[in-house]
Amino acid sequence: MGQTVEFIKNDKYTLKIYGTVEAWEIKSWLKLFHESFNINIRYEREYVYKNPPIMAKRILNEINNNEKSADVVLSAVSPQMKMLDLFLPYVSDNRNNIPVDFMDDLGYWTSILLLPTIQIFNQKELNSNQIPQTINDLNNEFLKEKISLHDPTYGSFGGQWLSSIRSIIGDEKWNNFLSNLSLSKPRKFPLFIDVLEDVSNGHSFVGLTVMLYEYLREKKSKKNIERLVLKDLPILLSSTAVSIIKHSKNTDLAKKFIDFLLSSECQNMIGNTDIRIPASDKIESKYSLHNLIPDEKFVFFPSVETFNRSASDAINYQKMF
Repeated sequence: MGQTVEFIKNDKYTLKIYGTVEAWEIKSWLKLFHESFNINIRYEREYVYKNPPIMAKRILNEINNNEKSADVVLSAVSPQMKMLDLFLPYVSDNRNNIPVDFMDDLGYWTSILLLPTIQIFNQKELNSNQIPQTINDLNNEFLKEKISLHDPTYGSFGGQWLSSIRSIIGDEKWNNFLSNLSLSKPRKFPLFIDVLEDVSNGHSFVGLTVMLYEYLREKKSKKNIERLVLKDLPILLSSTAVSIIKHSKNTDLAKKFIDFLLSSECQNMIGNTDIRIPASDKIESKYSLHNLIPDEKFVFFPSVETFNRSASDAINYQKMF
């Protein structure tokens, strides 16, 4: 939090954006938009963990106090924010660049970045015979208190990831996995990068929720972390999506910004940012999904069913963890 990027050239309306993307990453994308359309921009980075998300609470407070809030949000928890009735639907022509799995049918949100969630392990702490091969292998005494994950008790991303596994492996296997995970007393963190760091420094041996793009960045310097591929668990994939806030004072600028983010030009720019994964499947950028994880299965989450169950699941996770 506290990161801002501004491109202001005149006294016209300034498009205000709240997002989860790091300021240094998004700066070049915003600069191109500003220079192409001569539109003022102010970008503020906000976290979205917890339920309701911190970003959503800020927007609601600003609206209730008649303060200027965001016109556009880039959010990793768009379904949750949509439920708060914050968004104005918009179906951009450039949505054709994005697979239908990565957008809301009515235009409330459209993915611009993909967030594949992977598992990792510390290769210095586990020998070859100890490396888990399946979900069931995580139930092992030497992994007690040595598994880390994004805190599922928040009812946000980490909890939705955990709940999403149910539809993949079935109720019985999932219930056993959940029970065993609880007994192993996993280490919980509010940020995904904390999970990666915890495994890297050896405090935990296995990390269950690590962003693929962060892993690929850190792998260059942290040689002791390796990707853990579990045979019965495909990659669970979420996204950062763009939406218009319904209380925006200038929806025309907001729509133009969304058109830009979904354009092939910007998606290519995103896909060549070290390392971000564009949502478009129609470009050949360096970090396109099919270049990073070719021939692998993935499941987009959360499903509507999982999202609707997230609040009650979070209560259960709070009791278990």
